[in-house]
Amino acid sequence: MIPDERTCRYFLIIAQEKNISHAARQLYISQPSLSRFLSGLERELGTELFLREAGTLSLTAAGEQFFRYITKLKELEASFSAELEASHVQKSQTLVVGAGSITSPFLAGKVFPVFRREYPEIALRLVEDIHVNLLSRLSSGELDLALLAASEADNLSGQHVKLLAGSPRLFVISRSHPLARLVTNPETNSIENPQLISPCDLENQTLISGMPGQKVCDDVNLFINKHNIRSLSIIPLQTIQTSLSMAECGMGVALMPGFYISDPELHPDLLYLYTDDPLIQWRMTIRHKNSRLSPAERRFIELAAAVFSGKEPA
Repeated sequence: MIPDERTCRYFLIIAQEKNISHAARQLYISQPSLSRFLSGLERELGTELFLREAGTLSLTAAGEQFFRYITKLKELEASFSAELEASHVQKSQTLVVGAGSITSPFLAGKVFPVFRREYPEIALRLVEDIHVNLLSRLSSGELDLALLAASEADNLSGQHVKLLAGSPRLFVISRSHPLARLVTNPETNSIENPQLISPCDLENQTLISGMPGQKVCDDVNLFINKHNIRSLSIIPLQTIQTSLSMAECGMGVALMPGFYISDPELHPDLLYLYTDDPLIQWRMTIRHKNSRLSPAERRFIELAAAVFSGKEPA
């Protein structure tokens, strides 16, 4: 068996965390999904990989053998990629990256400067477009990498895709909004400590969301139909700042990942709500054209993962 990249990553994180819940949080997936993955892997291999005792996992002898096998595969892959880089096998010296209008400023402001210092010989080109067009451009080979949002409900297996970061999409309201009555502790409410609400609480509200063609629009429509939310009107907007301003004025409920609100202290009159539906769980992914990544592409992905996890790229 030659495990795919997803299998290697999930197994190594479980081995590192020694706990399914902790590993699931690291991977931005649900605990049941990760448990099913591990059970399926053990069935495929025909042996247990972990001993389970009081919530703690430890590698079995077979698990240790599988760990060494994966580690060796990773070393061989890194060595091969380095040899390709050294021999200038890589044909293109241009890296074309696609992103949405909300995502691209994070790349241009934080990722690109570091990448250009480290790879001055590689020209960077940014392509802004909506989600559905970025997918098409990636499939046609026009893009080398594309940053695309996903929900926890999306199945990402079998694609050239890496998970960068994840968080709930938050429903952002002003303290004067009618839904503010649902917040039990406004003093402690924050991006890190939002208030859980029921999807039906959104009935008869105005939702400020993305433009048609963006992934969030598809997720919102599925969410509305799934929970039969009635009389929910939607205002499509393209910029985070406009959405926040409208929410602060009490003109609606702005839906966005908490990560995008970079300076929450500048918005003291906002409150944050969320639901635990997988459709509203935001995940930032990066998808790549080729199955094998060059060292430069790997480095770009590392920098992007840092930025979308709220860290400074280094």
